[in-house]
Amino acid sequence: MTTTFLICAPQFEQILADELALFAMTAEQSGPDWVLANRPSQEFNALFSIREFCFARHILDQPLEQPLASLPALAQTLCDFFCDSIKGEKIDGPWPLSIQAVGTAGLSKEKIQAVTELFLARLKKAVARVAKLAKVADHLPSGFHRGLFVQMIDTQKVFISRQCWSGGQRRMQFKSEAPSRSYLKVEEAYAILGTAPRQGETVVDLGAAPGGWSYSAAERGARVTAVDNGPLKDGARDHPLIEHLREDAFDFKPSPKTKTDWLFCDLVEEPHHVLRMIKHWLTILGCRYFIVNLKFGRSDPIQLLSQIYDQKTGLASYCESLRVRHLYHDREEITLMGNTEK
Repeated sequence: MTTTFLICAPQFEQILADELALFAMTAEQSGPDWVLANRPSQEFNALFSIREFCFARHILDQPLEQPLASLPALAQTLCDFFCDSIKGEKIDGPWPLSIQAVGTAGLSKEKIQAVTELFLARLKKAVARVAKLAKVADHLPSGFHRGLFVQMIDTQKVFISRQCWSGGQRRMQFKSEAPSRSYLKVEEAYAILGTAPRQGETVVDLGAAPGGWSYSAAERGARVTAVDNGPLKDGARDHPLIEHLREDAFDFKPSPKTKTDWLFCDLVEEPHHVLRMIKHWLTILGCRYFIVNLKFGRSDPIQLLSQIYDQKTGLASYCESLRVRHLYHDREEITLMGNTEK
């Protein structure tokens, strides 16, 4: 077995530990915002052959666990570890450097910046060419990364790794014209999906009110059909690219003459009910891309993930690609995003 260090949202440690079973992994330790687990001894990326993690934000593979000493001592430890690990490795391009503190570490941004600067100064003396290629990363895009990744979990412990998988979750910037903070969720989903509605594309937004998702798409030039019996507000109200239909989202059917590029759905409904409707859209009504938020509430989120990824009956079987994330801006909910065409 191989050790893996995972980071999650506050108070979601147990749910992340439960999700490990889907990857044949077991939790060994946990603390505020993190879980230390054992995984099968295989290539790191082989873990993700069927699905990606939902509740993990970052995963450090085979981390070195070290006591957290003074900042200069930590910087030297990082330099020694990195220099030893790159022996025989050819580094010709930029590489990410991510030093963070989670949970109760209580380290200020100033201290993290100080460690970063001390490390880079030492690395420059050891291997100047490689040091110049370092790119300090406050945020890691979704996917695999090779560089130097450091997580301080309390005032006494630090985990260090050369390999990291990121779920791509991040805090987004709110616009004052947006009708609700749900706007932040769809903006975050675009970043993880790697694409967003474009000018001239069509969007159907089921359960649109008060209009955060519709506003986001319309601001990008897409034509939006916002379906909700409730009112649209602020920037979504009277937007020239948003048509508001006061209908029930479960009863709405698009015109057969209209192609739907994007399907949005952010309904406060029982998640299995929503999944059945989305499956009908993917298999019968049709769309190219989709972003769907499921409120799991009292439902078991791990069982929900198993159903979504079921290779025979789950949504994954109808998708060209599917990502499911517990977003930075999600609460007791998960967000599905993907596309149905090659």
